[in-house]
Amino acid sequence: MARSADVDNLDPHLATAFQSREALELIYETLVEFDQDLNVVEGLAEDWEYTDDETLVFHLRDGVEFHDGGALTADDVVATVERLTDPDSGAVAGINFGTIESAEATDDHTVELSLSAADQTLPAAFADANAAIVPEEAIEAETFDDDPNGTGAFEFDEWDPGSVFRLSANDGYWRDGPFVDAVNIRVVPEQSSIAAGLQAGEFDIGVLEDPSIVLTLPEEEVDIHRPDALAYRTLMMNQEREPFDQEEVREAITCAIDREEVLESAALGEGRVTGPFTAPEWQFDPYGGLDCDPPDPDHAMDLLAEAGHEDGFEASAIINSDGYATAVDEGQVLQAQLAEVGIDLELEVLESGVYVDRWIEPDFDVAVALNGGRPDPHNMYARYFGLDGDLNDVATHESEEIDSLIADGLAEDDVEARQDIYREISEQLNADAPWAWLYTGFEYRITQPDVDGFVPFSDGSMRSLRDVSIGQ
Repeated sequence: MARSADVDNLDPHLATAFQSREALELIYETLVEFDQDLNVVEGLAEDWEYTDDETLVFHLRDGVEFHDGGALTADDVVATVERLTDPDSGAVAGINFGTIESAEATDDHTVELSLSAADQTLPAAFADANAAIVPEEAIEAETFDDDPNGTGAFEFDEWDPGSVFRLSANDGYWRDGPFVDAVNIRVVPEQSSIAAGLQAGEFDIGVLEDPSIVLTLPEEEVDIHRPDALAYRTLMMNQEREPFDQEEVREAITCAIDREEVLESAALGEGRVTGPFTAPEWQFDPYGGLDCDPPDPDHAMDLLAEAGHEDGFEASAIINSDGYATAVDEGQVLQAQLAEVGIDLELEVLESGVYVDRWIEPDFDVAVALNGGRPDPHNMYARYFGLDGDLNDVATHESEEIDSLIADGLAEDDVEARQDIYREISEQLNADAPWAWLYTGFEYRITQPDVDGFVPFSDGSMRSLRDVSIGQ
């Protein structure tokens, strides 16, 4: 398999980059997982139930082993949950488990979670790759970076940074399969080289992000999978830096941007304009809550003048050069659009590792970003916009109103009532304008015709490699 960016973290609870999450979920597994229609289905747990509003019980499969031969037990799940809920662990999905007060192994294959409040989002939270179940011993010994040890279909062999991430088949895998001996994830920085390699038969699978290259591939020679992506393009604004601490400035930028033009110019129209939420069930008016009908440069300039920037200002934007292919084009379109309202935007094009470090810090004025979406809206944004969110420092936006709405959405189990709550969150996020949401695209996966059993997922997951075989 070829992709343009390399793995940058071997800890499944800390990895944020798409390429890391998608590689590590071949090694590690979760209690439950999403099917192709984003329904929560069985994983390492064969069943689960709420015995009351504040108790969730998972029943583990018998006979599952880690790659080192150790049996998966409820103690491993308890240790994992305790790590996920430990604020000092740095677990990036920790906020999604904030209602868990305690985890108890009631026997070797049963885990009982005691909750502080009703929380119907937990099964979806446990399906996230950042909630992978890890051995209790690995947590105690902190061996994630040296010896990844999961229950997945493939075992870690070797990581040659910048070149290849090698995995071999787990012969003791609890499911049927895997049906290939190994998976080698090769780093090929140029998307055009991935396309050429696919056409030459050098790669079985290619991960592409650049629509201009995907659209040149001959569909009679390769299979092109293009599910709607949950991931979204956005312009993140750092409110710890002037003048982005002014709501009028952020709103001006949001009103100045022509999202349709960004989509057409950067992605050749391959996608759709989006607001904050991207899962099909939670897509609301992308402009709902805005005090303008973008693009509206006149209104944007009025807002800038109101904020004391009638002559505009200078700022810089960090851009990931190899994390996803359309980033530079998006930056250039945004640069031109913002110049029309007097904002001089300098583009800092960075290698993926440097970009991620700057993004996490956060060390930027604005960031042209591709962020991962989630099927459940709580799990998507509580980590960014909940006041205790693990990535709230990156979002740099604190709103008690949004935090309260997030809590309401967590507690509500009526679907229509949740829709109303998250519609209000979407509109409030647009009104506060911490970011300017742009568009969603497709999760392009290209396979050779003899690759059988591959299933593409809208969250970008590559876990169907456990079911793949190469035909003769």
